[in-house]
This record gives sequence, C-alpha cells and structure tokens, in this order.
Amino acid sequence: MSNDPEFMDSFDFGIEFADSEDITTPAEQEVNEERINTLEEKLDVLLSKVSEGSASNYHMDEYKELVESQVKDKLSEVERLVLPLLYNLKKNEGKEYIYWPNRSEVIDKQIQKILSITRD
Repeated sequence: MSNDPEFMDSFDFGIEFADSEDITTPAEQEVNEERINTLEEKLDVLLSKVSEGSASNYHMDEYKELVESQVKDKLSEVERLVLPLLYNLKKNEGKEYIYWPNRSEVIDKQIQKILSITRD
C-alpha cells in the first residue's frame, strides 16, 4: 500500500515513461462550448450572491482579506518548491528522454516539504 495522499489517484503531471517503440502522441481534447457557458453563468450567480452578502458585513471582508493573505503566502511557498521541478523538466526540449537517476529520493523530500506547508 502506498503512502501517497488520496488525491494522487486523480493527479496527472503528464509525464510518461516508455521505451522508444512505445511512444505515442497524446490525443487533443475537445472543448464543449455549451458546458463552458453554463459554468460561467453559474459563477456569475455565485459571485453576485457573495458580493451582496459581503457588502453588508465588514467583519466578513476583514476575514476574507486575512484568509486571502494566508493563502497567497502558502501558494508562494508551494511555487518555490514546485516551479524548479517544472523548469528543470522543461530544459533541453530537443531531447526526447529524461534521465533522472535517484529521482524517488529527491521527489519524496520535495513532497514532504509541500505537505508541511499545505497541511500546517
């Protein structure tokens, strides 16, 4: 049994490992315009309701600003841990394969750092 968090089942970074004869190109996904419009309408309704409720309550605005500030700080910390990995993976786009020995140990350390921020 793995020690990975539950949400990892649906997490996909898009990285695949394969031999050269197994490499295929990913299929493009179609965008459903009707679904996007429906979601935009729902978001507009929700945003208007939140705005109406917040406008009459000063304490809610103050609390919201505090939470936003904390979330921004935590997201900045997570960015500092994740972005170096992504930039390193992006290097040498002309190369077809990534050679990354001992990656499990390096990745486990980064996972622990991220979890210490997000679960604090």
